[in-house]
Amino acid sequence: GAGYASSGWMGVAAGTYHFTGQMDEVALYERTMSAATVKKHYAARSALITGDSAHYRGEIVGDAPAAYWPLDENKGATTAVSRVTAAQGNGTYVNATAGTTGIFGTGDGQAVQLSGTGAVSVPGNLVAGTTDLTAELWFNTTKSGVLLGFQNAALGATPTSWRPALNIDEAGKLRG
Repeated sequence: GAGYASSGWMGVAAGTYHFTGQMDEVALYERTMSAATVKKHYAARSALITGDSAHYRGEIVGDAPAAYWPLDENKGATTAVSRVTAAQGNGTYVNATAGTTGIFGTGDGQAVQLSGTGAVSVPGNLVAGTTDLTAELWFNTTKSGVLLGFQNAALGATPTSWRPALNIDEAGKLRG
């Protein structure tokens, strides 16, 4: 939910940009996913709105992601627990509110709320070195910001290498 960006990436001044809004069900795969698999995941997520969370999570985990964070921890949580990796895959909530209503409303489970100053920081080594990457996540926002970024410095510091892999630009367009 944050990362370094520059005019070449988002048409803005260089700096750290945070995501503002809700984020839910983040999965990273070390390969390109087929259109059929993406449609299958979308259909399973649509079923989740009516309460079939086991089916959706089964679809995700069954496709062997490198990491999967449902972001469904309770209020006050500081750790985003990965469902497919051991403890080294867990992330950290930074100025984020866990345990909010899911992005599709009441009955959708929980999500994380980011207010524009926080992030969900996850270990970069889970997908380090891969040239093919698929990111799957659900989000709700009305502002520009970095949804998924990779960088070689802590958030807030100026990295020498960075890649905002998925962002919403100033025009409101999703870029990746």
